[in-house]
Amino acid sequence: MAASTTKKNAAAFSTSALFSQTQKNLKLSWWSGNRNSKKCFTRLSFKSSEFGLVGYFNLIHANQAQVLGETELKFFQEANSAVSADALTQLFQKQSAAIFISDGLTPPDNFKEYSTKYDLPIICSSLSSNELIDPLR
Repeated sequence: MAASTTKKNAAAFSTSALFSQTQKNLKLSWWSGNRNSKKCFTRLSFKSSEFGLVGYFNLIHANQAQVLGETELKFFQEANSAVSADALTQLFQKQSAAIFISDGLTPPDNFKEYSTKYDLPIICSSLSSNELIDPLR
């Protein structure tokens, strides 16, 4: 993957570069967000217990790539509006580089608003969550 060096001497690569290099194999489509976003994945995540590189939606141990599938999207659709808004704000405010939606699902419309507000890309895939997470690790 295309890498650059951050101030801390950690290799980093942009969300856009990751998308370009894995689009075909991971059946990705860019759903929302600025393709020129400054959001990057860093290799610091391999050493940090706070931020993993990729994994299922998790607000406590956030991942740089948060993957949401059917169960997670169902949570956002069924939760009352205050709980859903709070969880969305937490999800988008974390130091994630992208949100991935798996299983060929379409995110709820309000995700686009958050994506724009927090400059956080949302990328969709027809693959299952497991099929998406494993190669990204």
